[in-house]
Amino acid sequence: MLMLDFETFCNIFYFFVRCEMDASYVNTVDSGLGLEETGAIELVEQVKNFHRMRSVLCQDIMRHLNRTPMTGKLLDSFCRASGVEQYGSAPPGSTCVLTGLELNPQNGCLLVVDHQMSYTIDKRFKTAVFNLWYLVHLPQELTLEVFKWLRTQHHWNHGKTDIPTAVGQIRNYEDNNFAKRAYIKLTKVCKYIQSDMPDVAINSQHKVNK
Repeated sequence: MLMLDFETFCNIFYFFVRCEMDASYVNTVDSGLGLEETGAIELVEQVKNFHRMRSVLCQDIMRHLNRTPMTGKLLDSFCRASGVEQYGSAPPGSTCVLTGLELNPQNGCLLVVDHQMSYTIDKRFKTAVFNLWYLVHLPQELTLEVFKWLRTQHHWNHGKTDIPTAVGQIRNYEDNNFAKRAYIKLTKVCKYIQSDMPDVAINSQHKVNK
């Protein structure tokens, strides 16, 4: 699967930024479709292709990880969740939900989803699991740093900046730094899923070192 070029990614990135700022922005873009506006049509197609790519990458991770009944529960909870916490070791006697094998506490980690559901996994799978989280929540993850920064800006916080001006400020901040960093991270995630993840064996028969 080919990664998006940076120019196309920027179109999609700022689409998500605008949607987060203005709940009616999607309707604005859709109204452009009715007028057969070339820019709106192209943007909608780019966003659709982006979501298709995202879906394929999620499916690749889920196919690779989904080997036990508990795995499906973990992956489904990620899709519905709003937050996940990670702890650096697994409780004694824990079992990895991806392999069904007992974990040495130092080799495992505990995940708590929405402060309710807890799972333990072998740390070897942590990158794949958190890449799945990232992709499932991609629109929010891509723009997270943008809105952290905006909340530090006096004019935005006090309603003295309109949305087009704010978007321009975001683009100009350190030469489009937010989009560049988001693009680099997404590229690394894609590379991991396509090139590195297949080498991470799931059905390991290694014994737990007591």
